[in-house]
Amino acid sequence: MGKKHASLGKTAAKPSLIGIVVACVAALITYLSQERGNVEPSSPAQTAQVSSERGQAERIAGGKTGSSALLPKPGDDFDYYVLALSWSPSYCKSRPDADQCGQGKAFIVHGLWPQHERGYPQDCPTNTPRPPRSLMERYADLTESVGLLGYQWRKHGACAGMPPQAYFATMRAATERVAIPKVLEQLRQDRQISPKVAEAAFLEANPQMRANGVTVTCKDRRLAEIRICLTKDLKPRKCGADVSRDCPIASIELPAPAR
Repeated sequence: MGKKHASLGKTAAKPSLIGIVVACVAALITYLSQERGNVEPSSPAQTAQVSSERGQAERIAGGKTGSSALLPKPGDDFDYYVLALSWSPSYCKSRPDADQCGQGKAFIVHGLWPQHERGYPQDCPTNTPRPPRSLMERYADLTESVGLLGYQWRKHGACAGMPPQAYFATMRAATERVAIPKVLEQLRQDRQISPKVAEAAFLEANPQMRANGVTVTCKDRRLAEIRICLTKDLKPRKCGADVSRDCPIASIELPAPAR
């Protein structure tokens, strides 16, 4: 009888062991699902929204060869965009503690600014709340700063007549349609150049552009920004008279990116 009971005891232990294994696997699946939920929405509605946003951004970013009809429709209260590309090494000379510094960056996006033929709108009234951090983090590679994205949306993006997601996606699309000259991006040591040299480099890398659509700015005798004028469907166009103010000095410093 003792042996029989012992045998039954062994038989009874098998389902218990299987149960433990099943429970462990179920717990692991639940844990992984929760971890994924930290970066991905868990509800079907949230998943569909993010999928739609990402799909839209990918279609817009593909605009180099895609149709301008894929672009979000901007508002009617401005005439064109200025895409401002900041030369990060110059900025970091005066702000070495900024997020963008120490990373070897060349050009970063300062902003995409709605523009009138003369002047520009800013700080436009809007009922749209500040974009959520989770949204801005998906575009922070453009500016290297979530804070700058939020500031740009409030000062300029709200004047574009579109929600934050569409504005940031348009910013990315505009950036990806501009080729950065390798001679500048791969700079290894500081140089003294003419502002016209920087302009010529962009015109060579972007044959679709014209000199009257590109402006070079300087600050503290260093290259500050390249500003490129674009239509609402992101095609090159002539800059307004108030934007076409190139750096007035003959020679400027071009600090090399940190390597």
